[in-house]
Amino acid sequence: MRVKFWGVRGSIPAPSKHTVKYGGNTAAIEVRNNNDDLIIIDAGTGIRLLGYSLLKEAKEKKNIEAMFLISHTHWDHIQGIPFFVPLYIPNNNFEFVGPQGTKRTLEEIFELQMDHDYFPLNFSGLPSKTTFSQVLETTLKYKNFKIETKILNHGNLGGVLGYKIEADNQSIVYSSDHEGYEIFFETHSEKTINIIKKTEEKYHTFVNNADLLIHDAQYDEEDYKKKRGWGHSSFDYAINTALSSNVKLLSFIHYDPDYSDEKLDKIFEECNLKLKNENHNLKIIPAYEGLELNLDDYK
Repeated sequence: MRVKFWGVRGSIPAPSKHTVKYGGNTAAIEVRNNNDDLIIIDAGTGIRLLGYSLLKEAKEKKNIEAMFLISHTHWDHIQGIPFFVPLYIPNNNFEFVGPQGTKRTLEEIFELQMDHDYFPLNFSGLPSKTTFSQVLETTLKYKNFKIETKILNHGNLGGVLGYKIEADNQSIVYSSDHEGYEIFFETHSEKTINIIKKTEEKYHTFVNNADLLIHDAQYDEEDYKKKRGWGHSSFDYAINTALSSNVKLLSFIHYDPDYSDEKLDKIFEECNLKLKNENHNLKIIPAYEGLELNLDDYK
């Protein structure tokens, strides 16, 4: 499979001279298999430029088809939808998958986001073909992809899905807006500790043996202590998850909007030093806008 990152920032777009290296657009990832089938993970502001890229490709094709895997419907994961130009073209075909548990349906949320109070055009008036489904933990098929879903922990902030995507004898796991399950309980008795342990084991089973894990890492350890329970992971949690799940490649995503390129460089240097000192073989490839990975290169 091939992966391209079009947006890696969390919470809100953060364009500035301090975020040029890693990028300021919110989450959007392009995934292709050997048949060139297309999955788009999340629909943050990064999908605007992805849309233009797909239009260039479409000159050689009759139409654009893709499945969107939406982790959840917070703004930073859907705010690119109104600016995704392929939605405005007839005969393009898009399937949207998202989590159950929202107060409105996924289609209604997209429609509300493009209500005339906020945007000049309504989602329902777009001429492309769109279908919607909302799921819990299940297995899906899209063309030559197999997709497994996992309910994640975003605090008490609504349903969030992780996705395991399989094709070409490879697997990619996407886990954004997730925090360790220990925050479910204010006190830790023997019973709650066992529940946490079993829940974490199920999460690690979901991630297990991934060729690429794309994991939430909004905070360094200092900030995580201040923001525990906000529904996001630290860099250390992402690394420990990868190590305990026999992951080959780890890419971080959902960087805090206040983290500059300089700060992220320092964090990544510390992460790699930790792995080196502990003699781990895990390879970290920090995500940035424009990063392209071909998993065949890392067999």
